[in-house]
Amino acid sequence: MPTIAFEEALSAALAAGRWCGTETVPLGLALGRVISTDVSADTDLPAWDASAMDGFACGEASRGGPLRVRGCLAAGDMSAAEVEAGDCVRIMTGARLPPGADWVIKREDVEEREGTVHVLDASGSRNVRRRGEDVKRGEIVAPAGTRLRPAMIGMLAAVGLHEVTVAARPTVAVLATGSELAEPGQPLGPAQIRNSNAWQTVAQLTALGCAATYCGVVQDEMDALVAAIQATRAHSRVLVLSGGVSVGDFDLVPEAMRRCGYELVFEKVAMQPGKPTVFARDRDGWCWGLPGNPVSAFVACELLVKPFLRAAMGEPWQPQMVRAQLAQAMSRRKTERQAAFPVAFDVAGKVRPVEYHGSAHILAMARAHALVVMPPGTARLEVDTLVDCRLL
Repeated sequence: MPTIAFEEALSAALAAGRWCGTETVPLGLALGRVISTDVSADTDLPAWDASAMDGFACGEASRGGPLRVRGCLAAGDMSAAEVEAGDCVRIMTGARLPPGADWVIKREDVEEREGTVHVLDASGSRNVRRRGEDVKRGEIVAPAGTRLRPAMIGMLAAVGLHEVTVAARPTVAVLATGSELAEPGQPLGPAQIRNSNAWQTVAQLTALGCAATYCGVVQDEMDALVAAIQATRAHSRVLVLSGGVSVGDFDLVPEAMRRCGYELVFEKVAMQPGKPTVFARDRDGWCWGLPGNPVSAFVACELLVKPFLRAAMGEPWQPQMVRAQLAQAMSRRKTERQAAFPVAFDVAGKVRPVEYHGSAHILAMARAHALVVMPPGTARLEVDTLVDCRLL
């Protein structure tokens, strides 16, 4: 199977579309979820003209004072009578303006003497939040596909939602392949390395909002691989394996996928790191094969697997990008593929490449704040070049 361009691979991943289904969850459990239907305001916000300051509410024509104080209004209080010319009402921030009042003089701009307010500065602003100036009743405040962050949780509460319909969490099974792998906490044999890929992949997918389950290490043996794939696909629509996808004698994952009935969509992508990334599907689900080197596995998951899962949840695909200047030049020798480099922001807001020894150098990715991608054909980016940084 030929190597395909990164853009073609991403298009194939996104084409899977929305398939997660929906569920309704309490608002308090909706953080990080993706809403599935448009949410509209059930009321104007503010619902009435309200004071934006602690001060004195009066009619605009009377704001030069002096004013007789005819009561006090706290937020939620509706006891004040109509404000007449020459009168005012002491009012607190957020309180509803009483009838006859359309101006609030800040407390700092007056002097009170024996029940009368003398205005020291009448040039201030109105200090009134008009009904509906923030949100109109019926206005869509959260379109379908919105990922719910803390401020949006507050917005949904403000329009009366106590529960919300969201995309169901994609169920993803994660397997590591490799006879050389030992789990964290186990002693290392003379030719073993620790299994880091599966744990970082589970963390990446959990942070995205998926129900990711780690299913262990599989030896580099065809029958074991086929059995593991068959067992995990029974309870997860998506399976992500790491390792065993290159061209070595024990890189058996693509063939194991075929034996399990998957059709390979692509097997090699023109990206560095991450070229031997595999994507396959059958009637009921999808299977990803990520490279065995940890940086390659991380980058392939960020650039391809996570967009695929976001599409599954109905979330419009848009990576988080920041433009910044390079603090030092970046270069490479081979330019036939796109290349992703780990970078970190400095105190001046510029970015510089993290010390990076290659796709096995997991510490480089652990220290990175973002990725800078060089497109095919680009060999060098000079100091102070503005680059798009893909946040991690």
